[in-house]
Amino acid sequence: IDSRRKYILSVLTNYATAFAVTNHDGRAFTVYGQNLVTLGGRAPIHLRTLRVNGPAYPVTWSTETNWTLRLPLATGLNTLRVQGFDSQDRPDPTAGTTLNVTFAGTVPAPQSSVVFNEIMYHPATPNTGYVEIHNTSASYTFELSGWRLRGADFTFPEGTFIEPGAYLVVVNNRAAFAALYGNRVPIAGEFEGRLRNDG
Repeated sequence: IDSRRKYILSVLTNYATAFAVTNHDGRAFTVYGQNLVTLGGRAPIHLRTLRVNGPAYPVTWSTETNWTLRLPLATGLNTLRVQGFDSQDRPDPTAGTTLNVTFAGTVPAPQSSVVFNEIMYHPATPNTGYVEIHNTSASYTFELSGWRLRGADFTFPEGTFIEPGAYLVVVNNRAAFAALYGNRVPIAGEFEGRLRNDG
């Protein structure tokens, strides 16, 4: 066991890297057009999660140490504190940076664009009920973190957003929904409540 441990530690040294946001090099920058920004960089191999101003956004790892993540911006100046967390959800004090990003547009209120597109409250196939959300905007991404569907007893998890023209579903059962409808529509999560027709 000791020899294998030493071997693993020697392999991990090949992935030693300092945390950095590389696609913008830590500089302030301005985004035009759409308000969805992509950040990318390097991170030590022990990091599991990246949080931006608190919420953990979905991270894509292209290699063991190279990452990208996307998140929506608000109108004007956005101060983004990017912080790395390890597998125990502890912040690494050496893995963090702050970026100042300005969105040079005006994000409208989500009420004008984020709509309930379809509600399947009484499906023929058991456990396949769902609520479908649609972003009718052609230009803007909206943050959904912390939004609640009260009747369905569901709160959108941190880091959830919906892109222009996109659809997002909250389902009764993830496996049952995927078996019936496939994986084309992203699933935000499973609701705990019950859908019913009160009309």
